[in-house]
Order: sequence, then structure tokens, then C-alpha cells
Amino acid sequence: MSIIALDIHPQCKFSCFAANDKQCVHHPHEIVPELNYQSTFADKRVLVESQPDNHLHDFCSSFFQRHDTPRFLQESDSHFSQYVQHCQSNGLLSGLPNPADYDYSIETDSILHGACFHDTCEHVSNGLVQWLHSHHTHTIIVGGLTTEHAVRKTVEQLCRIKTWQVIVNLGACRGYTPKSTLNAIYSMRAAGAHVVADASALPQILAGSPFAARRTA
Repeated sequence: MSIIALDIHPQCKFSCFAANDKQCVHHPHEIVPELNYQSTFADKRVLVESQPDNHLHDFCSSFFQRHDTPRFLQESDSHFSQYVQHCQSNGLLSGLPNPADYDYSIETDSILHGACFHDTCEHVSNGLVQWLHSHHTHTIIVGGLTTEHAVRKTVEQLCRIKTWQVIVNLGACRGYTPKSTLNAIYSMRAAGAHVVADASALPQILAGSPFAARRTA
């Protein structure tokens, strides 16, 4: 019986308006310590990455051809692609393991999709659910970006399968707005997920899990 930590789209692109279709998550790097901490309770750690967007390099290149040093870069430490040669939009947030060091990794076609399927109709599996079953998963701890899109969708997909419990660590998640984030939390709870404020709540939940006795047996 295994506990799996699931890191969903923990990528720099979410702090960049250019890379993220003119939306921005504030301070996404703050999820890194929580993602790393929640992984200490897990047997394996899984990475879900959003596939690279080919238009990003062209967008950033054309932007900086028009603006030598944009004012917002002079006045803030925004991650807005900075200079095109340093753009790390699809790279992982600093402080996370190298992708090759995760126990398993998959790519999704969109930042809006859940992590379990390739398509919005949820007809084409990407292998994540099968991998979780093959490792006798009983608990999945979820964190990542963004709360109202990929995290929510993934949690709803996972909760339909009643063979494991799903825990959402809000400390390891960020959303675009307070309202949309709150709506996502309601949706995930309604789907059957445990939602906790941060990873400090995990020991109590895991100890009270119906799978705990089987795990220690």
C-alpha cells in the first residue's frame, strides 16, 4: 500500500503573463516548500508537467524587440519572461527536484486538463491511473498549479475512483483569484477530497486513515 505525492504543473510559466495567456499566479514559488514537505510523507513522488507551448519563444522574442527594457522589469522582480534567453516558462520552480529525479512523470496537453486523461472528454487515459493502481496506492497528496484548473480537475477525476483517498494541500497550491480558488475548494470537497490548509495537517489525517493499519501491518 503506497502514499503518492502528486506535483501538478509546478512550472514557472504561471508567473509569466506571456507564457500563461495573460493570466498570472502571484508568488507561485511559495508552494515549493510545501510540495517538498508533503513528499516526505509519501512513498513515491509524481510530476505532472504541462507540455511546452511553441509560441512562447516567439512571443517573448517579439516583445523584447519592441521594448528594450520594459518599465515593469525595472520596477519589480516580476518573472515575466525577463529576457528571452533566460525565459524558463516551462521549467520547474526553483527548489524542486530535477524532473528525472521524480519516480514517475507525465505530460498534459493543456493547463486546463486534469492529470488523468489526454482529452477533455476523458476518453483517452495517459496512464497515471494505471500507474497508481500498479503501485497499490491508497492515498494521494495533491499540490500544484492552478487550484481552479488542473488541480481541481485532477482531484475530481481521482475522487471518482473509490479505492484511495485524495488529500489536497492548499499550502502547496495557488490560484488566480480568491473567488475562483474558493469555488474550486468547494468543488473538491464535494467530490470527496480531504482539503487541508498545509502539510502540517497530514500526520493526523494519515494516522486516521482506514489504510493506516494495513500499511503498518
